[in-house]
Amino acid sequence: MMHSKSIGLLLRIMVAIVVTACNNDIFVDYVPGDDVYIELDGDGGEETIAFSRKDLKGFGPYDLLTSKNVTCYDKSGNVIAGDSPVSQIARINVTSASSMLDVFVGNDKLTFKSTEHSSPHGLEWHFNFELDYGYAFENVFVTVLPGRSMELKSVDYDFPIEVDKNFLVRTTTYHIDNRGQSSYRMEISPYLNKPAYRRVRTRDAWADGLTVKMQVPQCVDGQWGMSDPLQINIDETSYYPRPDSDSRVQVDVPADSKVDVNVSVYYVTAEISGDMTFVMPVSGRENVTRFSCSVSEPVNYKITVSDGK
Repeated sequence: MMHSKSIGLLLRIMVAIVVTACNNDIFVDYVPGDDVYIELDGDGGEETIAFSRKDLKGFGPYDLLTSKNVTCYDKSGNVIAGDSPVSQIARINVTSASSMLDVFVGNDKLTFKSTEHSSPHGLEWHFNFELDYGYAFENVFVTVLPGRSMELKSVDYDFPIEVDKNFLVRTTTYHIDNRGQSSYRMEISPYLNKPAYRRVRTRDAWADGLTVKMQVPQCVDGQWGMSDPLQINIDETSYYPRPDSDSRVQVDVPADSKVDVNVSVYYVTAEISGDMTFVMPVSGRENVTRFSCSVSEPVNYKITVSDGK
């Protein structure tokens, strides 16, 4: 694709030469202008630009046309094919789970209006709206700024909680060399650096990074249940200590000995799945996604002492 600025300059020069050389009626193609850059607020931003219908073969957000989220409408509001004649297209709508934008087509004006753009990471949305004149292109580069994030409306759990009966064992070994003539007693914190961890994943990438408040599985006195509502960042592993993570036990090390003190911590993993419903703060549209929540907690430990090397 040739750059529209280069083509426009070349055609202007050619037109100027022809006008200078001849006084007869001259009919020339419309010469596209320079590329246009517009920026829209994510929630309600609007911008209008001028364009020419002369020689226009087609237009649209061509880098998005392979998406099922682009819909064209005629002047009566009826859905029409994306490759319909330019004269029939009155509105182009781009809708995804996190964004909604319309391009309204007038006789000589294009109005870009963003209804909403939700981005949990504060990312802008960029796309190119292209006008095809057959011999040249005019580009409208659109930047949509992030608006308000979608909000969690409800969480529906598929009970019961599924508990994996197989333990995950994490072992730490302390190599002790006691060269003294008497034994000594050492203290060990079995759960030191052995935190519990949880992660909530969703089926749809648009939910990644959203912060929600929800209940998750937890183990209390060997029994699994649901926690109080917690703040969860979707698709992010969260680590947290056991309530007794600073507890200590004593181990005797014999005199004049080398020993290995092995501390094995046993983890149990529980999972629950279900549906999350999010609502867009501007349009009120609802998006539903499947989720799964996995929680692994240290539930027990075992300490053994063996001859060291």
